[in-house]
Amino acid sequence: MSISLCMIAKDEEQYIEQCLKSAKPLVDEIIITLADDSKDRTEDIARKYGARIIRHKWNNDFSEERNIGLEQASGEWVLVLDADEVLAQKDLDKIRKITENKEIAGAYFLQRNYLEDESRPGFNPNRAAYSEEKGKGYADNQILRLFRNEKDIRFSFRLHETVEPSIKNAGRHVLATDIPIHHYGFLRGEEQIRLKRERCIRLGEEQIKQNPEDPRHYYELALIYLNMKDNEKARELFEKARSLKKDYKDVNNNLGLICLRRKELDKAEQYFRDDLRLNQRSRSMTNLAVLMLRKKQVAEAFEMLKKALKADPKDLAAMKNIAVILATAKKYQEAEKILQRAGQLAPKDPSVFFNMGMLYANQGKKAEALQALQKAESLGHRNRQAIRQMVEKLQG
Repeated sequence: MSISLCMIAKDEEQYIEQCLKSAKPLVDEIIITLADDSKDRTEDIARKYGARIIRHKWNNDFSEERNIGLEQASGEWVLVLDADEVLAQKDLDKIRKITENKEIAGAYFLQRNYLEDESRPGFNPNRAAYSEEKGKGYADNQILRLFRNEKDIRFSFRLHETVEPSIKNAGRHVLATDIPIHHYGFLRGEEQIRLKRERCIRLGEEQIKQNPEDPRHYYELALIYLNMKDNEKARELFEKARSLKKDYKDVNNNLGLICLRRKELDKAEQYFRDDLRLNQRSRSMTNLAVLMLRKKQVAEAFEMLKKALKADPKDLAAMKNIAVILATAKKYQEAEKILQRAGQLAPKDPSVFFNMGMLYANQGKKAEALQALQKAESLGHRNRQAIRQMVEKLQG
């Protein structure tokens, strides 16, 4: 099956070459809708890869920009990427195989947003699973980026545009995959990130004015404020989305996390339990377990964490919390096994090695403790002062 890569861009010379290089072996044509005021070398770089360039005036509407490219696409399928994204070469065959599926109209990928800020919602440490990994870790979100090239499949919404409504309205099926699209947008300079957020907030507010009864617009704008760590504004918008549709995406989980940070434990528990009634996800189970630990409900938390790990055997947060509970109960061997497993899954996670170091220190295993703590420091653990104090104590 032939595939058209459709992109939109403006002044992306820093990123676009790695994007095109990653996708070129997969696609049959490249179409880029380029802002008419783009001034850097984006167009020259794109033409090196055989891209067809469509210059267009930006009208504050991402869907309009995307759909211009779709009108020109000739492939049987369309792949959508942004300039600051790449595909891993080892995943290209998986993507080709998806296009052979006659039962579906599109496929969800995981947009893997690489981060330096470990406090960001949904943060996971890098796991050394891909050479494309950057930053300290990532947060995933599901995104529909591969779909059939048909006239009734088009993008909707000015901001956070998607073809999902047009596919669902036609009663077509979409496949969920775990294939990541590696996204480096949150690793850009602070000024670039600030300007992008300001534009997104402006467009998000315009969408709410145009369609005030759609929970999507409140939810998407809330996520922007949440990433800015403006919890009050995020909470207000999440609450509005929830009032329109109580089970909209993971609105309850996000509200629970905000309340947990504000130490409103009873409210947080209600939101987490509401989320679990709707979605039996390991993430919500782990969050509820963390809340239980705050309430000193250790036995209940332990059972909830085991349930989370059963739902997702790779839930690192569940593993680390189970290990802490076991270590506190002086069940050192069991705690060590859990942490070793976590270290295998996430060999670049400094907190795993920090916890391992403290576990060894509590058992009087000085050599092992020093090795683990030094590993945690080399990986960039946030609490370097605590590591150095413990190292000095062990060496003294």
